[in-house]
Amino acid sequence: MNPSHVVGDKLIEGSALPGLSLALTGGGRLHLPAYLPGRFVVLRFYRGDWCTLCRRHLSHYQANLGTLDALGIVPIAASVDDAARAGQTVADLSLTFPVGYGLTHEAVAAFGPWWGDDERGRYIQPAEFLIGADGVVIASMYGSGAIGRMPVEGVLFAVEARERRRLGQTQTHP
Repeated sequence: MNPSHVVGDKLIEGSALPGLSLALTGGGRLHLPAYLPGRFVVLRFYRGDWCTLCRRHLSHYQANLGTLDALGIVPIAASVDDAARAGQTVADLSLTFPVGYGLTHEAVAAFGPWWGDDERGRYIQPAEFLIGADGVVIASMYGSGAIGRMPVEGVLFAVEARERRRLGQTQTHP
């Protein structure tokens, strides 16, 4: 990882994506950055099945999957939940994008997320990364609690603006 693209232990624009192996709810494993299926990936660490805002946010990504797919954006989510609980989240929300489970502090330390620890146990706080096909972080967002997510609209705006720049098009403002 290029030290000029890290703030403390947080990834910022220009950071190389650290390696991560995710156990998936549908079986198998997903290895990042080797697996970058689209032109862009949104990697989301969410608190767990019990987090209402996390569930709402996952649902919002699912509801916008067609628009994301049209721009080559693939969402991937993961939490500390065990396989059964993560699988239940996938079923409850009818998620069709990859969802990993069993995150540990050690596995995601290079990403620098904050952690919570209360009556629910130890869990990851929201952290999200927009990643290019080259494995470089385009944007990151870290939450220290329930609030703090990368909204679908923000991801779409960032990717569309990036594509306009790549194609040499100018942006018009309303």
